[in-house]
This record gives sequence, structure tokens and C-alpha cells, in this order.
Amino acid sequence: MELSVEQLAERRVSVSLYSEKLSSLQSHPDEPRWRLRTTLILLSAGSAFVGAVVALFDPALRLDLLDAMVVAAIALILMWIVAYIRSRGRSATERRVLLVGGGPGADALTELAASARGSTVALVGRAEESVADELGRANVTGYAGISRFVRENHVSEIVLTTPGALPRECVAAIAECYESGVRVSTLPEVYEELSERVPVELYDYSWLGTFPMAPAGGLVFAASKRVVDVTVSAGLLVLLSPLIFAVGAVIRFSSGHPIFFRQLRIGLNGEPFYLMKFRTMETNAGGWGARVGDVVDREKITPVGKWLRRLYLDEIPQLFLVLSGHMSLVGPRPMRAEPAIEMEQIVPLWRVKYRVRPGVTGLGQIRFGYAWDAADEIERLKYDLYYIRHRSMRLDLSIAAKTVIRVLTLAGN
Repeated sequence: MELSVEQLAERRVSVSLYSEKLSSLQSHPDEPRWRLRTTLILLSAGSAFVGAVVALFDPALRLDLLDAMVVAAIALILMWIVAYIRSRGRSATERRVLLVGGGPGADALTELAASARGSTVALVGRAEESVADELGRANVTGYAGISRFVRENHVSEIVLTTPGALPRECVAAIAECYESGVRVSTLPEVYEELSERVPVELYDYSWLGTFPMAPAGGLVFAASKRVVDVTVSAGLLVLLSPLIFAVGAVIRFSSGHPIFFRQLRIGLNGEPFYLMKFRTMETNAGGWGARVGDVVDREKITPVGKWLRRLYLDEIPQLFLVLSGHMSLVGPRPMRAEPAIEMEQIVPLWRVKYRVRPGVTGLGQIRFGYAWDAADEIERLKYDLYYIRHRSMRLDLSIAAKTVIRVLTLAGN
């Protein structure tokens, strides 16, 4: 089948889109030449000044004025090159994003991209099925105009914000852009990348294909993580053994038995286990509430328990559970059995937490803190799911380091 001249031109424009995008990143037409000349002049003047200071006030270096100026000039030029590369690297990695679809997900991502610190995502527009109410807005287009919008606005990534089937013309336009080098992503992927949270409120069954059913890391990471858990927990138990006996004795003589507080929690693969802590409340307090939203009766916290909580010493016995395999040093915090069953009914993705061992500390605990009701639990779940999807030794070390800082500074307690 022969193509017309117009169709051939359209194909050439489409195929050359990616090369045009790369060339646009390599040139900066908005950067006048006078900036380079000004920079060189300032470097020369600065090198002369620094060279004079070095030669006059630091004779131990045995440099004459000319040598000092040369050294200073080289140093300043190297600093300028580093700063220039960093600025160019940031502009080159900027992601110019077109949102395809509307709804609350697109609004949430727009707000997040605008507020995320250090974000390289620039939302340049939206493509919606009907734009009758958006006339006059240059950053909005219909599905039929996606290809043109991508070319004219140098879009580097298309984000699908609406789950389910798209119109045929929209799919064809996206495929054409993809062929030209434009990245295609989904809303949950970009949202969690910017926020380090999984947007559980934006997931429905159509998005589940983007969620891996197995935790990140694989068997090698799981085995390595277990070795680290056993080694570190055993070492800490030996190191802290005098403190463990001392705290137990203080609890025994101040408020009697029992020394430890045990509570049923949900762990790996949904199996229940008993969480163990040093007891910090009166024996008739009954522990924490059994349902979502129940709060601690602070009047029943013992004087010794108040200090144990403030210093995080009540958490030490959980190291025994790490050693036995019920818990890990880093992972989602385990929840009480009764409210966990309630949360499973509220959030379909809740049971994904059970694919990994619960942790003594976790990303949700560090980034969000304690959860006092169902809404807090959902927010903390977003961080826990992000950890499950991206867990690694590097992330574990980062969480552990932040936990140590939190304990030493008594932050959040």
C-alpha cells in the first residue's frame, strides 16, 4: 500500500520524535553566550585574588604568585565544571509528563508532583476523552490530539491515570508515542515513586496487575536478611543482657508480676504469634484496646513503664522473637489480631503485609509513627507496602540507621 506525502511526513515526524527530544536536552538555546563570558571573567578575577592571598599569607607552601594563581584557577574551573554538570544532569533527567485520563487519581498525582521535594517530574498537561469544559486551556487535549501534544510539548512520559479499557484512538496514539521513545507508566507506579507510599485508595482490581504478588528481593535477599537478623539479634541480646535483667528486676519490685506483656499479633503468612514486651501498664489494664480506634489508658501506665516507653526499653524483648523467627529486625509492624481482621475488610491489600515477617521497626513506623485509628493504619500501610515492593539491604540499613537516631534522640516518643 502506497503512502501519501502527508502520511510519510507524519511518519518521519513520529520516528524523529525521540532524537529531537535528545537533541533538545543537549542544547540550551535559552542560555546566552554572555553568561559564559561573564563566568570566565569572574573565574579569572577570583583566581587572581585567591592566588594573591595564598602567596602573601601562606609562604610555607613555597608558591610564588603566578603558581598560586594557576592552582586557584584550576580549582575554580573544576568547581564550575562540577556545578555545571550537576545543573545539566538535573535538566536532562527532568520528566515531562502527560496525564492520560481524569478522575481523583489524576488530581492526587498533580498535587503530589507539585509538593514533592526534589521531584524531577513536570506535569505539562492532561489528555481527557472530553475536553468541552476545558476550552481555552493550553495544557489540556483530547485523546485524538495526544500525538501532536507530545511532539509540541516534548513530553517524555505518559502516565495512565484511569484503569480499565481506553478508546481505540487513545491506545493507537499512545502506541505511536511509545514507538517514538516515550515512556508509558501507570498512576500507582509514579505515585509511589514520588511519595514512597503505595496509594491503596487509588488501587482497584484493574490496577492489581501492576502490583507484584511476591515481595522484592527474592530468595537470596530473604536468606541474607535472615542471617543478619539472627546475627544482630543474638549479639544485641548478649550485649544488653545486664540491662534486660536490671529492667526485669525493677519491674518485679515496683509493680510485681508479670515482668513481660504478651499480646496476640498477626505475623508471616497470617499466622498468629505472641508479641512480647516489658510490661509498662498495671496488671488490670488489659493491654491496648482490642478494636480499631481504641486508645491506651495512660492513667494505667506505671511510673517505671513511663520511662521504659520514653527510652524505648520496653521493645527489647522483641529481639527474642527475631531470634526465634517470628519477627525480623526491619519490616511492617505487626497488628493485634482483632483489629487486623477489621482492617482486612476495609482495605483489600491489607493481607499483602503478611507476605513478609513483621519487624521491630519499619518504614511505616519511621515515616508515619503510631497509628491510633483505622485512618492512621491505612496511611501507615502505604509505607509498609512500599517497603514490601522495594525492600533491599540498602533500604533496611536506611531504616535501621533512622531508628537508631530516633532512639538516641528520643524522637517521636
